[in-house]
Amino acid sequence: MATHADTVAQVIGSYGWQVYSLYAGHGFTSDGVKVVFPQGLEVKGRRNASGRSVYGLYEYRDGSRLEFKFDEARGSRVKVLRKA
Repeated sequence: MATHADTVAQVIGSYGWQVYSLYAGHGFTSDGVKVVFPQGLEVKGRRNASGRSVYGLYEYRDGSRLEFKFDEARGSRVKVLRKA
């Protein structure tokens, strides 16, 4: 059975995004369509000097976790982290 983090990672990987928020649980695709997915609680986070999120660790209601990373060279990436 897929966890909430699995679902979010699949949704994030399925669209071209204008913007999305892992803690708000929604985003807008490049053509302006709103997409909703499970909200995450930010456990850890880091922002760069301009205020952009460059790292985030999010936990979901089912206990699953998702890691977000961003850098200028590679863009944004999400990775599902499984609990031990």
